[in-house]
This record gives sequence, structure tokens and C-alpha cells, in this order.
Amino acid sequence: MHNAPERIYLQIDPDATDPTDEFLFDGVTWCQDKVNETDVEYVRADEIDRLRAEVAELLHEQAVLRDPVSLHANLLRGIPATLTKEQLLHLAGCTDYDALKKDSERLSFIEAQGSPGIGWIARHSFTGRGYRLHQDPSFNTATAREAIDAARAKDKP
Repeated sequence: MHNAPERIYLQIDPDATDPTDEFLFDGVTWCQDKVNETDVEYVRADEIDRLRAEVAELLHEQAVLRDPVSLHANLLRGIPATLTKEQLLHLAGCTDYDALKKDSERLSFIEAQGSPGIGWIARHSFTGRGYRLHQDPSFNTATAREAIDAARAKDKP
């Protein structure tokens, strides 16, 4: 039947107060349009199948878009996407999110050991043994993170 409506509404007694009333569906009629608040919507089975197939296709596309390789390729093509923290870190080249989190916790621990109101500095050691991170009242970087960022920016070619 090619001209059957996709949806119909069963029109039941609009004055019914008890939905369990056995006579509620006596003399039920139907219409393509909703007439009463009590009308019950029915959708053709083939329409439901079409909608299920459409949802399945969208879920598949969503899974593909969440794949890191596809996501990266789409971003390079300029296709916008909403990224999770893990996806963003993956695209930035950070494959070990747990290690990054531990490093952040370590740095927070070091900052918590400092004296309030005294600036932080990260600089090359005078003895040539890498960097030193410590507090110094003559510096105004509020956090160890800021001091590290400043040292990295200073050392960039």
C-alpha cells in the first residue's frame, strides 16, 4: 500500500478518566491528525524499520568519527569535531595520559611544599646538572608551572 500514512492516531474516549477501563477502546476510530490529547500515535512498521536502519547508520558513523585515525584525518581536512580529553591528547602526541596525570600530581605536590607569596624560578643549574626549580623572592612567577613555562620559552631557539 503506497499511499498509507506513516502515522495514524487512534482516537479513544477523550473524557475517559481511568486508562485501565475495559471499555476505553470501544468504538475506537483513527485519523491521520491528532485530534484529542488522549489520541494514541501509531507508526507504520516499515517506517520504524527505516528509522532503525537510519539510527544504526548514524551510530556507525559516530563510531568511525571517534576512531583516532579517522578523527585525525577529518581534522586535517578541516572537518570540525568535538574531542574528548583523551582524543585531544592523542592528537597532540601524548599517548600516555596516566603518566601525564601523574606528572601533574607530582608538580602540584612540589608547589604545595612552597612558601606562599614567594615566586618560583626554573633555571639551568650553575654546576651544569640540568635544571633547578626553586623559590626565590626576587621572582614573580606565582607557580612552579609558570616558572617552567617561562624557562622553556626562554630556551626555545
